[in-house]
Amino acid sequence: MEQNISERHAPSGVPNHDVEEAHGEIKSYTLREDRDFEDEVRRLENDIRIVLEEVSKSVIYHNITYQLQSDRGIQSNILRVLGSENHILMVVYALGSLEESYRAQKQLGLAVLLKRDFNWIEEIEVFDPLISPVDRKVIEKLGCSVLCVNEHCRRRVTRPTLFFMPFPEIQLKRNLFEANVLPSQLNQMVLLSNNEIFEPDRIPFSFEESEYREYRMALRNFTSSFELNPFPEDSETDFDYFHWSFFHVSDDFDMKKFLPASVVEKMNVKDDNDDDSLNYEDLRKSTEETLDLIFSNDEAASNDIFKGCRLPPKFRSAGLSPRAGWVKLNFSGRGFDGHRPAGFGGIFHDQFNDCIGSYHGSLGDADETVASAEALREGMRCLQRITPVRRLLILGDELRIILWIHQVLHFPSKVEEQMVEIFEFLQNKICLVGHVHQEANAAAVELAEKRTASPERKLWIADLPTITL
Repeated sequence: MEQNISERHAPSGVPNHDVEEAHGEIKSYTLREDRDFEDEVRRLENDIRIVLEEVSKSVIYHNITYQLQSDRGIQSNILRVLGSENHILMVVYALGSLEESYRAQKQLGLAVLLKRDFNWIEEIEVFDPLISPVDRKVIEKLGCSVLCVNEHCRRRVTRPTLFFMPFPEIQLKRNLFEANVLPSQLNQMVLLSNNEIFEPDRIPFSFEESEYREYRMALRNFTSSFELNPFPEDSETDFDYFHWSFFHVSDDFDMKKFLPASVVEKMNVKDDNDDDSLNYEDLRKSTEETLDLIFSNDEAASNDIFKGCRLPPKFRSAGLSPRAGWVKLNFSGRGFDGHRPAGFGGIFHDQFNDCIGSYHGSLGDADETVASAEALREGMRCLQRITPVRRLLILGDELRIILWIHQVLHFPSKVEEQMVEIFEFLQNKICLVGHVHQEANAAAVELAEKRTASPERKLWIADLPTITL
């Protein structure tokens, strides 16, 4: 890469879009303060569209559809559950918030794609106490309905029903089976979730949970389970231990006798006083506290606690400033538009919001995703040339790159070279990686737009201030 270090000032016209409270506590914002509702709905819809597209092309979805189309055991169980009915209702519990979690977007995307591709799934109902007003609007636009009442996973089955529970606490699964102990209920159920309820030796139990061991063992005798992704080399952590589970209990068999006596006593008592679950505002505060924790932590392992999380709306729209000892990289890529070649660019800021470097270059006929991956890789290379960095804040406007770095989805072969190099650079570094909108990434976008017909790549470096590491 050819360097141009004769200039010692930041590129002209590079605006600063960071939040003013750079060195204080991350502020909490209300819905009215931090974004227009309809605009946030539109932005979330766009994110979901990208996630749906990526999930539909993924190995895991290919495996799921192939399994449903070819596994005779699964097919015969679906037909048995359907009986004389033509359709199964899908109920999604324990999803999380789409606004806060890319993993929740991925899981809902899986449900929507299954409904699209398999006509025996008629409709989808969704509930999680973390669902926000924006989430609700987007979920409904996807053709699903959002339940207004927290059922605590105690839905009593009266028709063929598929329960999809992506991230359930064990108590929620217990609620589901306590509400459906009759053979006529269990035999109309399909459960798509992790299989821990049928594996009493795999996870530790408290005394209360150990009381359910007899029930679990009895239920397992009437269960047919099929691992969701039976190809270990293609496994994804989001689907560890996931199974399709079907139940076939004899009509005269009494499952209730295996439940703890205390559970049987309260089964017919309606309890509306146990709604102590988190809500969306609690989750947003927790997300902001997590950001503070990452900025203050000196362990690279802290990176994992934000994986799969979406930045709060304020920071996606206005940017996020680095804290003391951190360096921020904003990167962007523009695809070949038929006339101008693809371009990439990036800009670095220190803890004082001073620009300490920038770069840009051209890539021929690459698309925007490849250009964005190249922008980030070039940023990693530049960092090795200008200063040793251990704490790094990375912000970009191409969502796919962020999803791949968060390991929510696998990157395709077309960016494998760039992504492998990026992951190698990020090893043992404390980093926070987030998606921002273009208005919060204007400086990097401007640099990417400098693309020319020349393949020349230029690096500008400023005098570096002392960085506390």
